[in-house]
Amino acid sequence: MRTLETAAVLIYVIYVLILLAPSQRRGRLHAWIGIAAGIVAVAQAAIEGYRWQMLPLDVVIAITAILSLLSLLKRTTSPSPRRFAFRIGQTALGLLLAVLVAAPAMLFPVPVLPAPTGPYPVGTLSFALTDASRIDPYAPNPGTPRELLARVWYPAQTTAAPNAPWVSGIERITGAFARSGGLPSFFFSHLVYARAHSVQDAPLAAVEPQYPVLHFSHGLGGITSQDTFLVEELASRGYIVVSTLHPYAALDAVFPDGHIVPYNPAVLPKDTKSEEYTRAALRLGRQWTDDTIFVQNALEHLTATQPGASAANILAGHMDFTRIGAFGHSTGGGSTIQFCAEDARCKAAIGLDPWAGPVSDEVIAKGLTQPALFLFSDPALAFFAPANRARFLHLVPHLATPENDFYIAGAGHHDFDDTATFTPIALLFGYSKGPIAAQRAFDIVRAMTVAFFDNTLRGTAAPLPQFPEVKRSTQ
Repeated sequence: MRTLETAAVLIYVIYVLILLAPSQRRGRLHAWIGIAAGIVAVAQAAIEGYRWQMLPLDVVIAITAILSLLSLLKRTTSPSPRRFAFRIGQTALGLLLAVLVAAPAMLFPVPVLPAPTGPYPVGTLSFALTDASRIDPYAPNPGTPRELLARVWYPAQTTAAPNAPWVSGIERITGAFARSGGLPSFFFSHLVYARAHSVQDAPLAAVEPQYPVLHFSHGLGGITSQDTFLVEELASRGYIVVSTLHPYAALDAVFPDGHIVPYNPAVLPKDTKSEEYTRAALRLGRQWTDDTIFVQNALEHLTATQPGASAANILAGHMDFTRIGAFGHSTGGGSTIQFCAEDARCKAAIGLDPWAGPVSDEVIAKGLTQPALFLFSDPALAFFAPANRARFLHLVPHLATPENDFYIAGAGHHDFDDTATFTPIALLFGYSKGPIAAQRAFDIVRAMTVAFFDNTLRGTAAPLPQFPEVKRSTQ
């Protein structure tokens, strides 16, 4: 919970606890505390922003504040003595009420992401691209060229500007977040208050002449900033991270001109055993791989003086294309394998709980010549069907680094993305959140990702960090 939200809850609890004191002793303190709770609740809504999860608590505090004010306005008080047992019961009921009315705000907090730990401040920018050479197979209008969105995080100069929103255009897509979990459209409206640790369009840091480039691919129904906890860490360590949004297979995408490309569940049918499903998965992998290739080509053609330059042009000349890596989550993990198998510019790959469905049979049989690291969720939580592991096992012997095949004990599929911070009861809404603490999972993923890319793209030659939760996959 945010600072003033927590303060409102604590002051109300103090108000309830004062009920234990005899009326003669507490005097008017009880009323003053009740009014203070009301003042803090009003300040919270005005300063931090109102969200519906606070409504039950705010109603109770408002009633408390009004009754307290009326009590102070009385000229005299005639406290009636009450037995201690009665006061105990009254206080217990008050504390139970406090827990009940504060529960929505505690169970659905405004997400707070871990701050990056590297030496660089972090900047972020977004840009749109159109691949006129490809017709989008998922677009409703035949002949529509493939439209893409990309968000970039990069080392920035020190700046005092406010932090960027967690998601660009979040006001337009909070309903899509809720519907993805089978919830009413207003349920995640409070995500508008979530902030990143990066600064929008900040100047690029000039400490290094060029920085390694990393491509990130989100999961099915994901977004470019779904792994902000990780991409900001990498940018703070001196990497330029480019996250490409794959339209129609991503959550609703808001383009700069305001039009929205919605998620289309038809891109992947639900029958996991049908030939149609297999073909759809491979078609998805083909599109996402081509998206990444197209964005990389576009980055290589950026110039600082290009007519109609976008925010991305500040990166021109500062990207080291001899040091390109790629990583992805879930479906994005599979498309990362496919991209690095096809494009020799990729020098290292990471799959975060990757789905092997988008990987072609040719790549499964041939493998990767680049070093690769794979971090899976706990197999005991069984997010993927057994066929995913079986298909991946055909790939492992053909990897340049077959030993880098791990899982994180206690981690669910969504412990690899920011949604792990959404709610402690995520499993009730279809999110695979394991028993591991979100912050612990983030620490493990960040440390191993940074170390692996430092080894492969910066030549540090340090061993991967070890954690008791990280187990080597044996089957």
